[in-house]
Amino acid sequence: FYTFPLENIRQFATLKAMGANNLTLVTMILLQSFLVGMIGYGIGLGALVLFANSVPGNSELAFYTPPILLLIAFVAVVGVCMFSSLFSLIRVIRVEPALVFKG
Repeated sequence: FYTFPLENIRQFATLKAMGANNLTLVTMILLQSFLVGMIGYGIGLGALVLFANSVPGNSELAFYTPPILLLIAFVAVVGVCMFSSLFSLIRVIRVEPALVFKG
């Protein structure tokens, strides 16, 4: 999520030229990274459940995952996604709307 805003810097400049303020752009990028983190966490949790159910001789004790561990994993995954997008927000905030009109 660091490179996504940087690759689309011209689109963000266009949004600024149309009147979007920095708070709107920051909110949009952070919401996107939050949703991607949630989707990634859901896919990982689903893969864990499928793997645990497919192991022959499955024991509940072997795949016991306390709820607090799931919460910590969720916070870590979403936190890393949002933290990585913070570095590119500086460039998005500093972009000039005139970039759209340059060649």
